[in-house]
Amino acid sequence: MRTIVYGAVVALMTFACSMAILSWTGSTAEPEAAQAAANAAFETAQRQEICSTEDPTGAGMPTTMEADMTHNHPLREVAAGLPVPTISHLVFPDEMDGYNVQILTQNFTFTPSAINKDVVENEGHAHLYINGEKISRVYGNWVHIPSSLLVTGANAVSVTLNANDHSEWAKDGKSIGSTVIVVKPESGASNSSE
Repeated sequence: MRTIVYGAVVALMTFACSMAILSWTGSTAEPEAAQAAANAAFETAQRQEICSTEDPTGAGMPTTMEADMTHNHPLREVAAGLPVPTISHLVFPDEMDGYNVQILTQNFTFTPSAINKDVVENEGHAHLYINGEKISRVYGNWVHIPSSLLVTGANAVSVTLNANDHSEWAKDGKSIGSTVIVVKPESGASNSSE
C-alpha cells in the first residue's frame, strides 16, 4: 500500500492564509471517506487559523495564496457587515486522466453571466492556479485538471474567489482562497493504492 495525497480541504472564514493536507491509503472508490475527512478539516479550519510559513510537504511549495502567484489581481475587501465567503476544495484522481477538483463555497455565488460586469458582493467566479501559475477561470463547482499540467511529485493546486471584475475577494487584506497539495505519481503509477 502506498500513501498518496488524494484530497485536502482548506476553509477560510475570517482568515485567508491556510493550507491543509489530507492523505491516506485508498482508492477513488472511497468518496464518502473523502467527504467525511473534508468536513472534519473544514470544521477545524473554521475554529482555528491554519497559517504557516513552514512548508509541510518539504517540497518547496508555497504556503500562502500570495506566494509565487504569476497572475495577480487587486484585492477587494468583503464589505463590512456582510458574511465572509469561504472556500475549500477537494481533488480526486480521474479514472481516465488527471484530476477532478470540487470547489466548495459558503456565502458565495458563482455568476458566470456577470463576468466583466458590475461587482456584486459575494458573487463572481474563481481562478485556478497550479504551482503559482494561473491556469483558468472557473465558473462553477467542478473543474478538470489534465495530468499534463502537473509535474511529477508535489503540486500546489490553488483556487481564489474573484469578483466579476477579476479582483480577488479578501478579508483583512488577505486573498480568500484555498490550496491543496496534489502528488502526481511517476508515469505508469496508479492513482489508487494497490
